[in-house]
Parts: sequence; structure tokens; C-alpha cells
Amino acid sequence: MTMATASDGQGSGIEIISREPVTGGFSGAPKFSLRVAMNQYGRRIERTVLVKHTSQLEISATQAAATVAGADAVPEIIETGTDELGPYLMTAFYDAEPAANEASLPANAIQTLARVHVHYLDESPPQSIPVVDAAWWRAKCDVSMQRLAAIDRSVPNELIPHVAALQHDPRITSLLDQLPRTLLHGDVHHNNVLVDENQTGHIIDWGGALVGTPALDIANLGGPASSGYQTYVDTWRHLTGRNLDTDPDWNTSYLLATVWINIKYLAFAAKIYGDTKAQDMMRTALDALSQLGPTPCPSMNTRSRR
Repeated sequence: MTMATASDGQGSGIEIISREPVTGGFSGAPKFSLRVAMNQYGRRIERTVLVKHTSQLEISATQAAATVAGADAVPEIIETGTDELGPYLMTAFYDAEPAANEASLPANAIQTLARVHVHYLDESPPQSIPVVDAAWWRAKCDVSMQRLAAIDRSVPNELIPHVAALQHDPRITSLLDQLPRTLLHGDVHHNNVLVDENQTGHIIDWGGALVGTPALDIANLGGPASSGYQTYVDTWRHLTGRNLDTDPDWNTSYLLATVWINIKYLAFAAKIYGDTKAQDMMRTALDALSQLGPTPCPSMNTRSRR
């Protein structure tokens, strides 16, 4: 079926009525809003769908997340396929806007993250999704240092040696190999969570999916005092009977995620918000690292490590 040229799509039972390009987003992936006629629930209906030409990784990750019971913030998948532009993902089209900020993500989006994380601690995620390990960490630190150097100011350049030290810190690299792994969205921020008129969240853009420790997905939500964090903890308790707040292994995971999230956005913060913000973020990362201790030994559920 050729989505890019809006062919009739009869082979899949979908007839394209109209097609409009969709702008926005950071990936640059071609996206189209289509009005289609399709067979659904035993009858012919018309509906609006979104077609995104993207990586097979994003398709696999979205499909994997969509299979999790109760994960209602994952976009409804209608069809996947390949045309002359490459792989595409067809989902429901949501008339929605990005969340205002990370602290205001709808509860169902955070509950969905918890459900996906818990599910894939016991199930194997798709093998094509990158694993958060020591090699991944070193590569991400390289990216952070390159971006800091590109700013060409004294303070960002002064932060580079700190990132270089973190790149090979044995506390980080050993923990990445010891902590349990699960399917992660990998890039949870407000632009990747659409909110509709009913205040329902839809988590989009799974192309940065990873297999890593669960806290990596939530360290950007505002910290343990935030409502989002509490929603996550409450959902985890409901699903597993375990209280993350009293779990020392979870605390280790969250500290590691705190290091990562601050290094990930360090250059962005320096460029957009200035040197003081970047220095504060580096201090936060180093403080979290100091709390990890010299010989962390996590024992959280490891059944799905890859």
C-alpha cells in the first residue's frame, strides 16, 4: 500500500479519501493526516488517521507498548507497512496539543509508562531496541560533550571534563549492567505527550525507545515530590504490590536516572537557559552520583535483562 502517493489501498481494506501533511515535531519524519474509509467492527466507517514514515524501531516499540493491558496512552495502531518512502505506522489521529510541561502530564500517560515498565520486566522487549549499557552510556556522553563544545563559550567548555569523568565512572557503568531492564519510551517530555479535550494523554514518538532501568523514563517528571512521580509509584504498587518508596534498589535506579537526565539535557540547557542553569544541572548530577556510593549492588527483579 502506497501511503505517500495516496493510492486506493484496497489491498488492506482501507480507502484513502483525502490526505494532508502534518507539520511539527522534532524528528523530521514525513507525517500525513488521512481521511479514510475502512472496515471496522464489521462495518464500513470513515475516520481520520495519522500516517508516519519512521524507523522499524519506532514501529516495533509502539507495537510492543500497545500490547500491554491498560496502556491506554499508547496510540491505537491501525496498520503498519512499507511503501517507497520506507516503513510507516498508521495510528488514530488525536485532536490534541502537547502537554504544557513535564509536571502536568495526564495521569493516564504516567500510568501507561508504569504498566509498560512492569510488563516488560517479565517479558522480553523486541530485540531490535537498543539496550542501555556501558557502551550506550559512553556514546551518550560523547554526544553531550560534542554539543557542549559546539556552544563555544567558557562555561559549557568547563563542563566537558566533568562529563568525561562521568563517562567512565565505574559506579555508573557497573549499575547499568546490574539493574533490571524493561521497555522504555526513552524520550518522555511534554512535546511527546499529547493532551486532548478530555485531558487524556497520548504518548507519541516511540522512536527513541530503549531497554533499560525503569526510572530513566520518569526522572524528567519533577522529582519524588511531584504528583506525576506519586502517580507512577501508586500504579506500580497497584500492579505489583511493591512500594518503590521503600525499595533501596529503586532509589539506586532513580539516582542513576537523575545523573542521566541532567547530562542528556546539559548542552540544551546551556544553550537555551544559560550557563547558570547548566552549572546547576551538573551539580545535581554529581550530587546524585555521590549518593550512589562506591559499590552499589542492586537486586531488583532481573528476569528480563538482555
